[in-house]
Amino acid sequence: MSFSKIILIDDDDIVSYSFKRLLKGFFPQQQFTTCKHGGEGLDYLNNLEREKSNGEILILLDLNMPLMDGWSFLKKYREQALTIKKNITIYVFSSTIDRNEIKAIQENPLISGIITKPLTLDELNELIL
Repeated sequence: MSFSKIILIDDDDIVSYSFKRLLKGFFPQQQFTTCKHGGEGLDYLNNLEREKSNGEILILLDLNMPLMDGWSFLKKYREQALTIKKNITIYVFSSTIDRNEIKAIQENPLISGIITKPLTLDELNELIL
């Protein structure tokens, strides 16, 4: 699937920096943004809604963040009436090995899958192309 925008919601500066370098190096035309926590991610989505943004959107969502974690983001996201939801695909972007958390990810209908950190070029190719 081709995405018009990619949103990384992750508080780790090293992960964000690596993600930006990977995208800029191999997909220089790809639009992307990074958000430090779930609240910032929701604000960004609300701005896209106001701008009447269209096109497919990919969200890579970390679960463990300060202020608003990934689970809280998903709860608030579910409650919002955004017309752009039909264009959004969410993947959890995590290094978790907790079986209960992995099961919760797999059972959540808002989540399309899980990508294990660190993100590789092959995984990024699979997602974007």
